Amino acid sequence: MLTLLTGKMSSVTPIPKTPIPQPFNDLSPVAITPLPSLLCEDFVFNWSYSQISKQLDTRQFGNIKSTSTSHCLVSFLEFIHSHLDKSNTSLALAFVDFRKALYFDLVDHTVVINKAINLGLYLSLVAWLANFLTGR
Repeated sequence: MLTLLTGKMSSVTPIPKTPIPQPFNDLSPVAITPLPSLLCEDFVFNWSYSQISKQLDTRQFGNIKSTSTSHCLVSFLEFIHSHLDKSNTSLALAFVDFRKALYFDLVDHTVVINKAINLGLYLSLVAWLANFLTGR
């Protein structure tokens, strides 16, 4: 049952990226996670979020309830406009492509666990998170 609740079991289905996939790279693996695992993850997220939400930066938009990339863009544009209205102000922008950061296997799990501890997450939740991330 622990395997089911930690979401370590799933059925992987290849989904074509192109109309007629030729090489193996033309397929995206999509994991179908069992419903009990999804419910457990949702419960753990809500429990964790309620504990640490007050500590999160208000300019954090990713994975935060009631925010989106649109909110981030509006906030960013407001920042630009408010600063450009001031005299003797210049603006330099750097854009970084985090496309590869979306892949789960590139996230350092130790950093995630240490961040959870530093945020003061209940140790039982940290242990569940560590178990969830182990062996992935």
